[in-house]
Amino acid sequence: GDEFDERYSGVPMPPEDWEGWKERKYQSPRKEVKGCGDRIHRWREKILDSLSERFGRLGSWIQQNPYTTVFSTVFLTLAFLPGLFLLQTQNEGLYLWIPQDTDLWQNFKYIRDNFGGQSRPLNVLITAADGGDLLNPESIRAIMDFHNELTTVYTNSLGLTFQDFCIKADQDADCDVDNFLAIWDYNRTKIPDKGNMILFDVNQFIKDVPESVSFGGVRYSPDNAVLLQSKAIRLYYTMTAQNQIGESGYDRLKRWNSGRMSPSWQVEDWEYHFLTLTEGEEWKNNPLSSVINVQRIAKRSGDDEVLRLIKVDFPLFLGAIGAIIA
Repeated sequence: GDEFDERYSGVPMPPEDWEGWKERKYQSPRKEVKGCGDRIHRWREKILDSLSERFGRLGSWIQQNPYTTVFSTVFLTLAFLPGLFLLQTQNEGLYLWIPQDTDLWQNFKYIRDNFGGQSRPLNVLITAADGGDLLNPESIRAIMDFHNELTTVYTNSLGLTFQDFCIKADQDADCDVDNFLAIWDYNRTKIPDKGNMILFDVNQFIKDVPESVSFGGVRYSPDNAVLLQSKAIRLYYTMTAQNQIGESGYDRLKRWNSGRMSPSWQVEDWEYHFLTLTEGEEWKNNPLSSVINVQRIAKRSGDDEVLRLIKVDFPLFLGAIGAIIA
């Protein structure tokens, strides 16, 4: 109150000057600012006042004409609804941003049309069921059997195998697969019966290919000259969606819903079957599980994690919007 103002003003003054002093003391600092800042403030106030006035008039009109508002909104929604069926989506960056009359576009389209789409990696990490060394005849044969199962046995719902999706130099060639099993030409009968011969073959192999590409948990001889043990082995495969560049995500979805999957959906379906058959109880029923453990990650693995994230986050997002509106 007035006593407080006099007590803490620092300069005693007669009562008749208090009101003028308080008016100067409590004047808004914003009004004292001159120049650019003051003009911006005035412009902002004018814009807000204008918007407030316009929305106020709109709200008043809606309040006075509720039926007209409802019927016009329904009519416009129905009028523009057919356009929804013409909506197309596209997530290929080159398709969105690169002119189709350029050399880059033509070269990219040629690669996609003749060699398939972008590669889809498949990583398989293998460890021994007993946690021990894998560089022995029994484990190597089990890995070879798993490789053969992966490339020939696992199918999707249309009966398509890895051979239908792998990257090839041309359609009549074999799959372009390159991992340490090439030591024995991917032939089970060429695997030696003695462990020392397997060590010899593997050490010859890593002279040209770094051991870290295929082998983990390694142990070398005291002089680091000879690889003696590997507790983990990595197999790497590449697949392609083989979809045409002009295909939009919406077209792919329509074919999926109609039962005519595009190649890119077919390979995702194959990945799903492969991931399912190599996990949990399904893998335990495989005879190879008594010799090796299999951990694998495909591009579908990431897709599924994103899907699970969306399923959890999307309802939370809608709930948050509802809470804000309420």
